[in-house]
Amino acid sequence: MIIDLKNISVSFDGEPILKNLNLYIRDKEFITLLGPSGCGKTTTLRIIGGFLEPDEGTVIFDGKKINGVPPHKRQVNTIFQRYALFPHLDVYENIAFGLRVKKWPEKKIRDKVNEMLALVNLKGFKRRKIASLSGGQQQRVAIARALAPEPRLVIADEPVSALDVSIRAQVLNLMNKLKAEKNLTYLFIAHDLSVVRFIADRIAVIHKGRIVELAEAEELFLHPLHPYTKGLIASIPSLEKRGQRLSSIPGTVPALEDRSEHGCPFYNRCQSRRPSCQNETPPMVVHKGHMALCVNAKEELGL
Repeated sequence: MIIDLKNISVSFDGEPILKNLNLYIRDKEFITLLGPSGCGKTTTLRIIGGFLEPDEGTVIFDGKKINGVPPHKRQVNTIFQRYALFPHLDVYENIAFGLRVKKWPEKKIRDKVNEMLALVNLKGFKRRKIASLSGGQQQRVAIARALAPEPRLVIADEPVSALDVSIRAQVLNLMNKLKAEKNLTYLFIAHDLSVVRFIADRIAVIHKGRIVELAEAEELFLHPLHPYTKGLIASIPSLEKRGQRLSSIPGTVPALEDRSEHGCPFYNRCQSRRPSCQNETPPMVVHKGHMALCVNAKEELGL
C-alpha cells in the first residue's frame, strides 16, 4: 500500500472533525472519499498532503512515517476544485511552478512542461493567459501542474464539481487515461455518487468524521450495508424514476458540536436504529473487504 492512516483524530476549537479514522490506499488504485460537506473529507486530504498535522494518529507513506514532513517534500500533489491557478502566470509557468520550487534544471522543466501539455491535449497553449481559458481547459492545466513533479499519489479535491456535465466527463476520462499511462494512485474527494461509480476502484463513505462504509465500487452499489450509503444511492436521479418524487435522507447534516464520541454517528437520521445505537459505538463489520460501521450489517450479510 502507498498510504496508511492509523487512528487519525483532529479537532478544531475543541470540536472533533475526525475520530480514530483508519484508511489505507493501495498503490495504483483509484479510491474515492464520499460524503457531505463538513464530514471530514478535506481534512483527511490536508493531513495526507501535509497541510495539517493530526492531533493523534500516524500517517504512513510507502512504509515510512511522514508526520511532520512538509508538503513539498511529500510525493503527493493536489488537483483543487477551483483550479487554484496563478492568474498572473501563463500556462507554461503555471505547470512549471512546482518544478521550479523543486529546483529542476531549466531544460528538464521545459521538456516536462511540453510532455504535460501533450498529455492533457493543450499543445500550443503554453503562452496563453489563464483568463483566456475555458473552465475545462483550466482544469486540464491544473491536472498537468499536479502531475508534472511526478507524484506517487494525486489527490483530487472535487475537481469536476464546478464544470458542466460534458466537460466533467472529458476531465474524468482524461484522469483515467493518465492513471493508466502513468501508473498513478488517485484519492478522489467527492459528494456525488453518480460521478464516482464508474471510475473508482473502492469507495469510502464518511459521515461525521468516521468512515461508515468501505467497499469495492460495484459491491457498494449492489449491496450497500450502511443506512447512510443506502440513502445516498436511493437519492440518485435516473430515467426509471422520472415523474417520481426523489428519495431523500431524513433530517439534516449535524453541526460540529453534535459529534459525540459515543454512539452511532448516524443515529438521529437512521430509520433502522436500535436503542443501543444512541450510546454504544457500532461495530465495524468486515466481510470479504466490505466494511460497514453498523449494528445491522452482520444480519444483512448473514453472519
